[in-house]
Amino acid sequence: MGNSKKQNLLDAALTLFVAQGISETSTASIAKHAGVATGTLFHHFENKKVLVEALYLNLKQELVTSLQLSNAINSNEQALSVWRSAIKWGLDNPEKFSFFTIYYASPWLEVDFKQGVLNSVFYFLTEYIELQKQQGNFVALPTDFIAMHIQQSLINTVLYLSHEQANILDVEKLIDNSFNTCLFGLICRN
Repeated sequence: MGNSKKQNLLDAALTLFVAQGISETSTASIAKHAGVATGTLFHHFENKKVLVEALYLNLKQELVTSLQLSNAINSNEQALSVWRSAIKWGLDNPEKFSFFTIYYASPWLEVDFKQGVLNSVFYFLTEYIELQKQQGNFVALPTDFIAMHIQQSLINTVLYLSHEQANILDVEKLIDNSFNTCLFGLICRN
């Protein structure tokens, strides 16, 4: 039963953070929306920062699980497949995706925490970037910078499709071209 209360709190936080903003949402309103006492919230989450980070980590893990990766990404074809799946997840989960965009632009995001999630949950992305750099395919930029570039390109693609999908004749072609555009900025040209 404790896990369902914790999940209810995460779900309530997600809904309220997206509707009101992270800073504007009180822990009392999250508890009320989840149907639990405020003390229950603090039983599961030491403070609001811990709750925000737990929600971020939970959603990132859900996204990675949806990608159904069976092994490392060793080619651009595999990376494109992951790209397509991540965009599909973003389009299928607009509230969860909106939380990411809100969180990335907020003062609640701590670089060390985000870097830790990148290294632990998105290890396959950092491995892919490192492989591409070692093979001389990507420019010599810090791995976390390249990861941010890829992430922002993905976010832009999902946001664009969220608003314009009905007006686009070939959505799959746009998704593939957005991947190519993202990689174009990273390709090492000697």
